[in-house]
Amino acid sequence: MKIGITGGNGFLGKHLLLALKSEGFSYELLEDYGRLEDVAAVRRFVEGKSLIIHLAGRNKEIGRASCR
Repeated sequence: MKIGITGGNGFLGKHLLLALKSEGFSYELLEDYGRLEDVAAVRRFVEGKSLIIHLAGRNKEIGRASCR
């Protein structure tokens, strides 16, 4: 089974990759194909994958309110 992962460089993604690797799973990261906003890159990325795990997110600071 080939797994595709978005957000593999983030906090959750890094831990997931370690777990998958220790269990012998094969995976690829969207970051190796392009950005999430690039529809053509996403299409290439999902091709041939049995499972997609979407962990990508965007952290946008909104001033002091985001620090509470």
